[in-house]
Amino acid sequence: MCGGSMQFAVYSLANPIAPTLLLDCPNQVSFWSSIGYVHDVYVRNDTAYCNAATNGLFVVDFSNIAEPQMIGSLSTYVQSGYNHSGWLMADAPFYALADENHGKDIKIIDVSDMDNLVVTDTISSDVNVNSIPHNLIYNGGFLYVSYYFDGVYMFDCSNPAKPTLAGFYDTSTEIHQGGFYRGCWGVYPFLPSGHILASDMQTGLWVFGSNMISSVEEDRADASGFSVYPNPVSDRLFFSEKLTNVSYSIFDMTGKVVSNGTLSNSIDVSGFPSGLFTILIQDGENEVARRFIKL
Repeated sequence: MCGGSMQFAVYSLANPIAPTLLLDCPNQVSFWSSIGYVHDVYVRNDTAYCNAATNGLFVVDFSNIAEPQMIGSLSTYVQSGYNHSGWLMADAPFYALADENHGKDIKIIDVSDMDNLVVTDTISSDVNVNSIPHNLIYNGGFLYVSYYFDGVYMFDCSNPAKPTLAGFYDTSTEIHQGGFYRGCWGVYPFLPSGHILASDMQTGLWVFGSNMISSVEEDRADASGFSVYPNPVSDRLFFSEKLTNVSYSIFDMTGKVVSNGTLSNSIDVSGFPSGLFTILIQDGENEVARRFIKL
């Protein structure tokens, strides 16, 4: 708990309508000064994983509430920043940590040895240098992440030490900008139906099926090659390569086809509503998808 003058506290919920304060950590725990402010905490049983902003990650055992013990810490790690939040896998000793900074990757941490917490991988949306991970949750063999400008991302944790991208959906119409925090705020994958909830600060509440793979996935392997411009666009969309007699389809954020046909030199999108769109270009068995924003 944080707020007011009490920065981190432990309460008893034996009587849930009248919680009882058990411990005011900054004032009653001798080592708490090395942890400092805790932005968020993940708790399993009596163990708390404290995401302590710029100080890093600290693991505290509260099984003896009268004498808590710090059992692990990670204050220096690759791409460290503002440690915002984290989540522990249910069936493997791995913790995912999100630094809430532009361009910072998510860290996957092996917590099997509390004396030696090790970052085994870093993962990201790989969309923009201003992408920002916010909240993240493990469930059912996947890691779900809310990205401010990029939407919801789903990583396959079959190899928990090195997750791989499984699916994504961009809920946001916001343009990536340094110093701004807009777009997808949170994700919730625990509904009995298997549906996934995502909350976006500008576009509202989204509900996805349990298979959240994007209706059209951008070709990330060739991200530095083919492109569309200008992006954002107001009237005509052009291409970095000359394309003729190639079919295309344009999808809106819900996956609905809003335009299709055969390409010439450009496409008139002046009649489109403002928002995020994906264009899928197909030439025989080859296809590539790119996103663009209509102003």
